[in-house]
Amino acid sequence: MRVRSDHAEPIIECQNTTRHDASAAIIVKGITYALASERADRIKHSCDADAAYSHLKSRFQHTQFPGMDCSYTPYREPHHHLSHAASAYYTSPFSESLILVLDGMGPYQENFSISTSLWLGHQDKIEHLESIQERGICFRSIGHYYAAASYYLGFPFHDVSFTMSLASYGHPARYRSAVASLIWPTKDGLFDTDRDFIKFSTHTRFGSDFGWTANEQWLLGQKARYESIFGSMRQPDDAILQRHMDFAAAIQERLEVILAALVGHLRSKASHVTNLCYAGGLALNCVANQRVLADCGFAAVHIQPAASDDGIALGRVLYNAYNTFGVAREPMTLNAYLGPPYSRQDLESAIDSAGDRVVATRLAKHRLLEEVARRIASGEVIAWVQGRSEFGPRALGHRSVLADPRNPLAVKEISRKFKKREWFRPFAPSVLESRLPEYFNVHATMQSPMRFMLAAVTARPAARLAFHGTLHVDGTARVQSVPDDGSIYSLLLLEYWRQTGVPGLLNTSLNMPGSPIVETPSDALETLLVSRLDALVLGPWLIQRRG
Repeated sequence: MRVRSDHAEPIIECQNTTRHDASAAIIVKGITYALASERADRIKHSCDADAAYSHLKSRFQHTQFPGMDCSYTPYREPHHHLSHAASAYYTSPFSESLILVLDGMGPYQENFSISTSLWLGHQDKIEHLESIQERGICFRSIGHYYAAASYYLGFPFHDVSFTMSLASYGHPARYRSAVASLIWPTKDGLFDTDRDFIKFSTHTRFGSDFGWTANEQWLLGQKARYESIFGSMRQPDDAILQRHMDFAAAIQERLEVILAALVGHLRSKASHVTNLCYAGGLALNCVANQRVLADCGFAAVHIQPAASDDGIALGRVLYNAYNTFGVAREPMTLNAYLGPPYSRQDLESAIDSAGDRVVATRLAKHRLLEEVARRIASGEVIAWVQGRSEFGPRALGHRSVLADPRNPLAVKEISRKFKKREWFRPFAPSVLESRLPEYFNVHATMQSPMRFMLAAVTARPAARLAFHGTLHVDGTARVQSVPDDGSIYSLLLLEYWRQTGVPGLLNTSLNMPGSPIVETPSDALETLLVSRLDALVLGPWLIQRRG
């Protein structure tokens, strides 16, 4: 991602406003790099921004970097939501756009937090239109509503997306009216929430970690109240029952109702603006994105791949480039590959360090593509590592595990060889953009989200065989649309299409259970060695475990 910058020194920033998902971003000679800290220190949702900054600096040994305080600093400018807005707008192809930011909450000013904000971007400026702010914890929050429901379902703090996946198995009518009392639209165009439900569910799961206390009598009263409506609160190891699926379906449906109302309210602020940018943790809900945003009246929607808090550093560095350092903004076409560079020597050193534990064969590009496509078509599960890493939680063909999308047993095969996955969570397909309309119902509005696996689209009949292993129970798939741009990943999809007649692959992230997606060549090799993956492609090398 290029920025027209003549600034001699690197422009640097970090995400250290929350105690999770820290990151750093830099602009060096007009090129933007961004990295989540978890990729560097190998701690999921790491809060150490210095880990990301140190790793980025280490990749540019002949560049002088200014010092930066990466310690936890919640109140700083640009503030949390403005940084989210900047991450969406400044990475978009638009010269004018409305901007929506939705998350749990973020620090705003001393003793205040913000959960929802509406903005207007024009040229290189971002104007605040409206927001929801509260002193202390902001309970008037779509993010907190969705998270509290996910905790009620027994899902972990950072895995509230499980609710979205489970919802497809349920029937929302069972709890529709009850869930409507947890969050509802208000006359001012925004919404309000049942704060007791958020407090009860969050406190029951996490105690006083969220900064407030509740007495035992109050908790017991709320427990009786909500269990009489929704049934008992599921524990993480409990079986998932139909009522849990139905509750998830109602929660997801209600999220979409509130999102649609908010988008309509935002559009009324500037009805002449035809573009929408969207950021914050809620922007990762690919089901709501497709159902609400595809037909919301905007001509185009843009969501950058690190829409959650790890994208804050990217927003901050771009905001400062355009508003502090005087860089001239130009609308851009974003790709997700913002990680630091790795040289041929880096790859060879990692292979050498693995020693006689692996057999590495270097192949010419055409031979590599032919061999990898052949192996996948025959049922092998292949790790695929190329170039700069993806920024954000999705593997998009640079730090991926690839398999045959036709295989209905692909989930079981990948779980056996590589990583366990909950039975209700589907894998995703990567599909050549030029062939996508033959297999899935796509909207031109959602071209940007689909490139980053941020829209769940409905399968057409042809996909039921070609992409059977990637379809969810409701007949949708979280597609990655891959431009036919000559990149090595697009060429692999093209070769797989030539060999099988299927223009795409099953694509999941290269990480062991509980670990972040791999970053370095050494990370990738270690994952190969501790897994049962059939092979690793590392740049031009095809690598297998010895024996």
